[in-house]
Amino acid sequence: DDDFTEGRAILEGDTDQYEKIAINTTDAWVLNETSEGKLTYDLAAHISKLLSKQNDVTITVKSDTKLNVSASSPFANPVIDVPSGKTLRLTASAGTSPVLYPSAACGDFIKVKGILIIDGVSLYPCEPDKINTSENQRVRTRGIYIERGGKVEFISGTIKGFYCRSAIMGAICVDPLGTFNMSGGTICDTQESGAIYTYGTVVITGGEIKENICYRDGYGAGITVCGGGTLTLKDGKIDGNKNYGGVYVKSEGTFNMEGGFIINNTSRDENNGAGVTVMAGGTYNKTGGTISDNTRTDGKETPEVYVL
Repeated sequence: DDDFTEGRAILEGDTDQYEKIAINTTDAWVLNETSEGKLTYDLAAHISKLLSKQNDVTITVKSDTKLNVSASSPFANPVIDVPSGKTLRLTASAGTSPVLYPSAACGDFIKVKGILIIDGVSLYPCEPDKINTSENQRVRTRGIYIERGGKVEFISGTIKGFYCRSAIMGAICVDPLGTFNMSGGTICDTQESGAIYTYGTVVITGGEIKENICYRDGYGAGITVCGGGTLTLKDGKIDGNKNYGGVYVKSEGTFNMEGGFIINNTSRDENNGAGVTVMAGGTYNKTGGTISDNTRTDGKETPEVYVL
């Protein structure tokens, strides 16, 4: 179709119905054996093909879209891989709030060595109507894994419901020399290991990290800052995260709070702070912002900053 240029795809209607999708390449069409041999559109394959040909790719999504997981190696390979030197922009068509989700359990939904920009597109670990059901528990995966040198700009959208069993996961995991910038959007309902786990750089200037849960001692339900990692909170909210509070700073990690809010978080016991916990050897600098109304699960108040 002449309305589409290389590097840009507009997805419309039900993505299982190939006749409703206009695209200028055949590289993304695969045989769907579960649909009686019908050809179906594979967005993950299309993204991979485009990134192999050019350095800057924009995908504009209009409706909820399932991305096929590799049948042979679902936990070895990410569903979307953004290589070093490449930029992938995931944007929403005007007036829409589309969700991208993997077709099955996988290791990493998106792995980033280059640059990923998310503006208006949401990431779920399963179909949106199963996000709060037991079927979501089968998808124990990271949402975004940012490797050394990789960078993610999260502008708007929702990253929701990832069930991360490993202690080094989180919906967002940042390696040393990786960067995650959040200027808007929401990260919520992450189970097991909290929302963000970083050895790299995280800068938050807007948005909300809320209602995430951590069941592991020594990790934050909102954000865990590991040795060598730096978190800077300038604006936005870390709100309503459960069990191990809003921010947990490990030894040699650094948390700079310049603004924003850390509110209504809870800690499951007296050995962790509900707002901010700083381990011995960790660094906490506060020049602005608000930390308030954080409590233990028994209702008792905790210090603004709990130092271990």
